[in-house]
Amino acid sequence: MNDNMRISRRDIIGKVTAVAAAIGAFAKLGARAEAAPTIDQATAQYVSHPVLGNQCSWCTQFVAPSSCQIVKGTISPRGHCKYFATKLP
Repeated sequence: MNDNMRISRRDIIGKVTAVAAAIGAFAKLGARAEAAPTIDQATAQYVSHPVLGNQCSWCTQFVAPSSCQIVKGTISPRGHCKYFATKLP
């Protein structure tokens, strides 16, 4: 191996550390983006009672005890909105 192709242990450790830090930063940003509800209750047509027998506690977006992954604010487990999606068993 000639001198131009040599890689020092310090270079490898530095690059691995930089990649690990970048992956951690992107993962943290992604977690924040997924966790933040983005739609207000009026836009989602949220109501605090069941509609056609469907309620938030049966929805894939519901986060017990009283929140939603996509709709802002306090959400009743017995509420409903236009984004309702039934949890699969």
